[in-house]
Amino acid sequence: KSNLSVSKLSFKRSVDQNAAWREQTFSATRYSRERLGQGLAILQTREFPPMRTELRKIIATEIETGRVVILLGDEGHGKSWMAAQLCSDETGLALFISAEQFDGVSVHDLDDFLVDLLIKQTGELANDTLKLRWKHRLQAWRTTPPVASLLIVVDGLNQRQSLRWDRLLNGIQSRLAELRGKMVVTVRPHFWQKAIARGLAFNPTTFEVPEWSPEERNELLKHYGIDVNWLDQLTLQTLKNPRLLAVAVATLPHREAITWKGLTTDRLLMEHLRASQLDNYEDETFTQLTRRLSD
Repeated sequence: KSNLSVSKLSFKRSVDQNAAWREQTFSATRYSRERLGQGLAILQTREFPPMRTELRKIIATEIETGRVVILLGDEGHGKSWMAAQLCSDETGLALFISAEQFDGVSVHDLDDFLVDLLIKQTGELANDTLKLRWKHRLQAWRTTPPVASLLIVVDGLNQRQSLRWDRLLNGIQSRLAELRGKMVVTVRPHFWQKAIARGLAFNPTTFEVPEWSPEERNELLKHYGIDVNWLDQLTLQTLKNPRLLAVAVATLPHREAITWKGLTTDRLLMEHLRASQLDNYEDETFTQLTRRLSD
């Protein structure tokens, strides 16, 4: 009985440490960039107008049913941001895994890979004792699921198009099914349909993460003190892309109308390309980026 109590206390400590790790990671661009490979500081601007709250509620409800959730959307639509919010909201254990972290990982390596991430994302330094403890925990959870469930977010599959994502996702899903865990995946629609969906051994629920509606875009511009009357129709259309809008407000003075008048798509795309390269997105030429984001 005392061993059981110690085990429960130890697990509670891990859950608390994981929550603290996520809080720190999502509260500062520096931490999220270091740990996740991109700036997902969703908690940094808490006065930011609430966006997509209804969509997030619907997705969160679906996650709780145990169905794997796939967030589909074109580049810059905010799939990773949405996934980070869902990860941050999780009350149990949650892992956020960028696609790049799967380099060199096969299905047979998944148990060790997940153990290493559980150690890292609870703020611990790996050693043999810790690895053994987590392996025992995972084994025990197959018989008796944990009090706090495990959510795994796999972000940006299209960033590593050479990997066999169908096999990796099948492997993660089969392990989570034994633990009554949950999974969220983000990916671009074309790559999902072309390379992954047909090879899955489970039936996920897909959600589209769209660009901003005109109302959402205008609310954000107002939040930053930018008058929509400064903007021509082409610029207004471009700013419906959440990432391009974020690039614009990060690089242009907010209260100088002259800098927003006649703002060209090309100028924003160049800033976007710089931001993407900074965030370790795949190498891409300006022409390729223009074609993809301007279609």
